[in-house]
Amino acid sequence: MITDIEHTAIMAADPAELIAWYRDVLGFNVIVAMEDRGQYFLSLPGGGMLEFLKASDKPRGEQANDDVGIRHIAFTAEDYDEVVAHLEEKGVTFQNESHDAGGGNKRNFFPDPEGNILQLIHRPKPLGQA
Repeated sequence: MITDIEHTAIMAADPAELIAWYRDVLGFNVIVAMEDRGQYFLSLPGGGMLEFLKASDKPRGEQANDDVGIRHIAFTAEDYDEVVAHLEEKGVTFQNESHDAGGGNKRNFFPDPEGNILQLIHRPKPLGQA
């Protein structure tokens, strides 16, 4: 039986530059760095991991929010407003002015430096809990 997601892989034009941003802006820890292969694993305190690999030289095609495929990676924060302020200080631009998602939920989207769509989200009650 599958019990969890171990990691999500992101193909990067410049893995070293992108992992530096995830480390310095989002607070990830680099746990494996195989620089000769352009392969890195980063983790968050809650256990979530991302893998970064060197992408091909083919340009990324245009994408719309409703195209088939993975659309975004969502991150949670203990203090949503504090994290928003920190990210804005680091130059992150959020997609929407309002972060109110209704029912006490807060969320917004933002891109990483290579255009991958990320989401910051806060739910008073995690999904699946009554």
